[in-house]
Amino acid sequence: MPRPRQRLPVFSSPNLIRQVSPVEKTDKKFMFLLCVLVVGIVGLSVVVFIAANLVGDQDYGKSEAQIALAKERLAPIGQVNVAGAAVAADNLVSVQAAPRSGVEVYNSICMACHDAGIAGAPKRGDKAAWAARLSQGKEVLYQHALNGKGAMPAKGGNPALSDAEVKAAVDYLIK
Repeated sequence: MPRPRQRLPVFSSPNLIRQVSPVEKTDKKFMFLLCVLVVGIVGLSVVVFIAANLVGDQDYGKSEAQIALAKERLAPIGQVNVAGAAVAADNLVSVQAAPRSGVEVYNSICMACHDAGIAGAPKRGDKAAWAARLSQGKEVLYQHALNGKGAMPAKGGNPALSDAEVKAAVDYLIK
């Protein structure tokens, strides 16, 4: 009778011996280098953090003169007036600007449209274009300039102009 063959354990079977492929070697090498790189970056970050704390640990701006200057710069400019509190009238300054001439008003506002004839605006010096408008009367022209007409806003878009300044600009425009 033949002798029974002895069975080998599974892990020692020649078919199950694991061979390491070149791809696995490359993957292991990559993972090792990646770990070294991450540890190196973390280590460098710790060193930079410590160095920054050592160098930047100085007291700047702590002198009394610098603190006083900072308080002066940060002081409020004005104060809040509450209902019932007296308002300091002596601090108020009334500024009245001298009225501008018709030429100044025209050159600062009106010329933007009336020199180019934008949106049908009659050009300065165009007697034919102004003749039809002047036939309605100067007061109608003044009212159109003060209150606006068509694309032209009231007072040419500058509500700070006085009525006299607008009328002076109209007089200059129709010359």
